[in-house]
Amino acid sequence: MLHRLLRRWEKAHQTGFRPVRMEGLEPRCLMSAVPAPMSFAATEGAKFNGSVAAFTSNDVGQPTAHQFISAVDWGDGTSSMARVKADPSNPGRFLVMGQHKYADDGSYDVKVSVTDLVDGTQVNVDSEAQVADAPLRASRKTVHASALKPLTAMVAQFHDFNRLAPIGDFTATIDWGDGSPVPSAGTVVADGQGNFRVLGTHTYATKGSFNITVTIVDTGGSFATVVSAANVKL
Repeated sequence: MLHRLLRRWEKAHQTGFRPVRMEGLEPRCLMSAVPAPMSFAATEGAKFNGSVAAFTSNDVGQPTAHQFISAVDWGDGTSSMARVKADPSNPGRFLVMGQHKYADDGSYDVKVSVTDLVDGTQVNVDSEAQVADAPLRASRKTVHASALKPLTAMVAQFHDFNRLAPIGDFTATIDWGDGSPVPSAGTVVADGQGNFRVLGTHTYATKGSFNITVTIVDTGGSFATVVSAANVKL
């Protein structure tokens, strides 16, 4: 069959007629596809599951999502395979779907490659991940002290929704509620169960009940404030 088609092409070329189109032999066109970068949002410590890039194939063979494979370099030193699916709202367009968990907030350059399994051609897409700082949740504590005696106690407990957050991300300040002119620095320690504690040292001059205001700040910008209580006796 191919031999006959080539003979017809040669004859048409010699006589000046338009050559015969050889169906099934035309080149595929994934490399001429239009990549569509995306800027997608994620939160540190939480699993992202969504679109990271898109592309439109000009393949004359009406491709399906099953003939493509994709890999994602997430920009944080890790990479993984991704799934390609047809865009239900845009015929001829394909979405690259990925899953990932970022350990820290920030902006990441994401590199996406898509390969056509039929002919081996490849298209690359540059996207961007905007990863937000995970929120903090703090809980109050009640401490008991004696006037004129140094107190060292846990004044608050908090949880970062980023389970991967290191202890060095946090600072804490303590207003002891007795009119002390300068809040003191708290010490943040891990409790071994995914939570953190704020410890502080202070000496109350008189007996009474005091509100202790504890503020915890994450380097990524999240913060939490909680009001604990101090019961001071003579």
